[in-house]
Amino acid sequence: MQIFYFISLVRHFCSFLFTVVQSINLCYFLYSRSWNNLLMTSTRINLGMAESVAAGAELAMGECQYQFRWERWACPRSAFTKKKVFRSLIRESAALHSFLSAGITYTLTRNCSRGQLEGCGCANIHSQHPNESPTWRWGGCSDNIKMGEQYSVRVLDSLESGQDAQALANLHNNFAGRLAVRHSMRQSCKCHGVSGSCAMQTCWIQLPPFRTVGQALKRQYDTSVRVGYSNGILQIDGGSSSSNGAKTSSGSSQILRVSPQTLVYLELSPDFCRANVTAGTSGTKGRTCSRDKGKGLSASQRRSCIHLCKNCGHKVKKRVVTVMTSCNCTFQW
Repeated sequence: MQIFYFISLVRHFCSFLFTVVQSINLCYFLYSRSWNNLLMTSTRINLGMAESVAAGAELAMGECQYQFRWERWACPRSAFTKKKVFRSLIRESAALHSFLSAGITYTLTRNCSRGQLEGCGCANIHSQHPNESPTWRWGGCSDNIKMGEQYSVRVLDSLESGQDAQALANLHNNFAGRLAVRHSMRQSCKCHGVSGSCAMQTCWIQLPPFRTVGQALKRQYDTSVRVGYSNGILQIDGGSSSSNGAKTSSGSSQILRVSPQTLVYLELSPDFCRANVTAGTSGTKGRTCSRDKGKGLSASQRRSCIHLCKNCGHKVKKRVVTVMTSCNCTFQW
């Protein structure tokens, strides 16, 4: 009876996740060993976990598409639906792993602190950071990044069963995604005192908007490094710049170790200019580029017409679109 109930439970969650986010093949996760072990614990944590993972994957996909909107590879939804998008681990594979890991870590951390996961709540920040002062103290509900990371490891890292270079690189990029969330967390405080004097502050640690994490991961993609595999470790051949996230290992000036926050890949990427099913791209023909010259634009947006169109052999076609908006004007007497 218990076996039939468990099978029914797995099918229920598989159906549930496809309803929540059809674009992500999370049923693959459910039938993996890590999810089977997780589902055996209790139904309440299973539902909360399933919701968090689905929401995290959806969050990762949307942010990835935003960050890569001016790149030739635009992080298409199809990249999240296939079990293996690319035949080898290229820079874009590293981005997928880091964004998915960060998104799932983020939602698990947030929902843990909200009490939506059984046995999980606010972080015990007092014991982790006891350095209070006469003018401030820890209080409120700090987001529990430690539990979010632990749950994320159980969901994602257990899927990498191999011991080869690609499995190790995937685990490394998963960790880099979790680290981006941790490093983006910030301290927030609330003032207390007579007439807003702020004589005392109550502070807590909270997650930033996920856009902050996405921006960090995009920078890590831009500075990602190609690595090799030797003696069970990922390493960069001598000659690579240490500014790209490399650290010289002890006893050798020619072998560079990869820092934890650096995204790594094994093979060079195609140019993504032309449609290529194998490479997981539809090409750049028909894409929109930007000719805006205002302030605050990213370098990728400024060069998008050259990068997406001209350098790929396409002509830029100008189109003017008129958008009607309400200015919410009010009449003042």
